[in-house]
Amino acid sequence: MNKITRLSPSGHGHPTLLHPENIALLRLWRGLCAGDTGNEGIPHKREMTPRAMVRLLPWIGLAERRHGGHLAWRLAGSGLCRLWRRELTGEELFHDWPTFEHRTLLRLLDGALKARRPVMARMRLSDARTTAVITAELLALPLRGGNAPLLLISLAPLGETPDTALCRVSSAELLSLRMLPAAAQTPPAPPMKPARGRTLRIIPGGLS
Repeated sequence: MNKITRLSPSGHGHPTLLHPENIALLRLWRGLCAGDTGNEGIPHKREMTPRAMVRLLPWIGLAERRHGGHLAWRLAGSGLCRLWRRELTGEELFHDWPTFEHRTLLRLLDGALKARRPVMARMRLSDARTTAVITAELLALPLRGGNAPLLLISLAPLGETPDTALCRVSSAELLSLRMLPAAAQTPPAPPMKPARGRTLRIIPGGLS
């Protein structure tokens, strides 16, 4: 594939996230950011406890930058490994996907690390040997950890959890990408209108 359905650089809140657990995870991350302003503005990996994201754990991985600059899985949940039908820990992220999807997604994740901002992507995952296709939503959150920042990545299937009929994810089609605000944004309030039938007059000067 060589195109993306929608590419948006910013937005209010989380209008593009669909998976309820991803929405909850983003809210948790933002809440920790709000109380961690003295530490690069992002939480430490220890603060993202497994208990807080228990339903997403199979679909969560932790990525780090290795020597040579590539991003690799430091940890990968059982759901992710089941989709790829192999252990992902230590592998470069998405290295066996088509060139366009691989490079585009890595640029998005690199931007998340540099900007210290969350990013999301929606994609179709498929197995070249079967007709099985699922839609999944990726949410990546930068974290502090050791000497270099990390990425907490949720790659959650939308709809029913795929079964073993999807033998091995070998290809992907990116549908949308988005860099999200680091903090939830509230739309501005509409301007106040004077009561009907009354005229407001500004009086120059001091107190009356």
